[in-house]
Amino acid sequence: MRTRGSLFDYQQQAVRMMIKTRQLACFLEPGSGKTVITLTALNDLFCSRVLVMAPAMVVKTNVWGKEAARWGHLQNVVVRPLTGTAKERLAKLRDPLPEAGDMVLDVVSYESFLWLTDSIDLSKYDAIVIDELSKMKHPGTIRFRRFRHRAMKIPVRYGLTGSPVGNRLEDIWGEMFAVCGEKPLGPSKGAFLAKHFYPVKVAQNIHIWKPMAGTAKEIHKRIAPYAFTLPPGDAPAMPALRVNVIDTPMPASARQLAEDLAAEFIVKLADGVDLKALSESALATKIRQITGGAVYTGAGKWSVVHVGKLDAVQNIIDELQGEPALLFYWYAHEHERLIKEFGAVDIHEKNAVDRWNRGEIPVLLAHPQAAGHGLNLQHGGHNAIWFSLPWSLEMWEQSNGRLIRHGQKSAVVTAHVPVAGPADRAILAALTRKGTTQDALMKAVQR
Repeated sequence: MRTRGSLFDYQQQAVRMMIKTRQLACFLEPGSGKTVITLTALNDLFCSRVLVMAPAMVVKTNVWGKEAARWGHLQNVVVRPLTGTAKERLAKLRDPLPEAGDMVLDVVSYESFLWLTDSIDLSKYDAIVIDELSKMKHPGTIRFRRFRHRAMKIPVRYGLTGSPVGNRLEDIWGEMFAVCGEKPLGPSKGAFLAKHFYPVKVAQNIHIWKPMAGTAKEIHKRIAPYAFTLPPGDAPAMPALRVNVIDTPMPASARQLAEDLAAEFIVKLADGVDLKALSESALATKIRQITGGAVYTGAGKWSVVHVGKLDAVQNIIDELQGEPALLFYWYAHEHERLIKEFGAVDIHEKNAVDRWNRGEIPVLLAHPQAAGHGLNLQHGGHNAIWFSLPWSLEMWEQSNGRLIRHGQKSAVVTAHVPVAGPADRAILAALTRKGTTQDALMKAVQR
């Protein structure tokens, strides 16, 4: 069991700032110890009842409870993951509270947050923690509006993320408002956008917001008092990420299929099924699926068009010579094909995370939306394979961050990326470009 004295200096610094401000966004890389930092600050504030909003897999695998159990100074923390049916979750809320001096954490998934607000009065909580703050970036969602009306009076509010602007700089408004209200960036996102951004038309009825000159610097300055991060040199070195791009030729027939679909919006597949794209966005999705080797044809049915990427993954697994691999997919048909081809174990299977960390699973299959936040997978291996890339920088970074964490035994984590054609290369290039915006923000608020 670890002692409080083994916290790193930057972790102690973050604890002190959390205690001082009571409302803070903690921007630290995945694996930097945001959970123990937050638990320590809440304990020092003598909070007796805390609500944690977290991704579903974090709740299911009791990440917060396992972390508290590892530290001697947090043995008074009682974690109650609100899982199961609505009736079972409600029963847990009605359980008698522990003895005085204990701190109770109710950990609820984002999907169950609305149910929780319908079931109890959130004012009974001393503090609320938004684990993976980036999930609060959209103020138009029902979840955000409910949070704004039911949770903003909770006096202690902390937001945790390693990807504050994973895709766009304007996302920072919702995240900072959830933690600090209107103090950093104003009372409404509309006014925030009107002041700092201008719309650019990219397609019919579709606009994106571009920052005005000086906007990034101004935003960085305004959020700096309410955010914590560190220069890379101040934190203990994390394992390096090496991206291993593997050129994966598509068969000529698959390349021709993608070209014909782009030209005509309808093609006939080798199995005789018509493949249609009813819009430009649908076309992009179909071409992306063709790159992976299978494509949806309608009503949940799909057809295989090539096995180039499956062969590439097999080659990677062979080269690993028995080392475990964390395999990421995007489409449901990829999930089915990868389980059939490689005997991969889905991360949602019972005890899959614990079995992976014990070295019992050769290939662990995960979707970046479900397993990209909060899970500690560093003990099971140091190789990730991306069958299909996400467009989201946040998902890319957070998913790789399941392995790039303190406790990882390898100095290098490798993300193996089979790239088949221009669609894959375009996504990989976009992920690289998006990283520059986030890097600028992180450097600007460093302490």
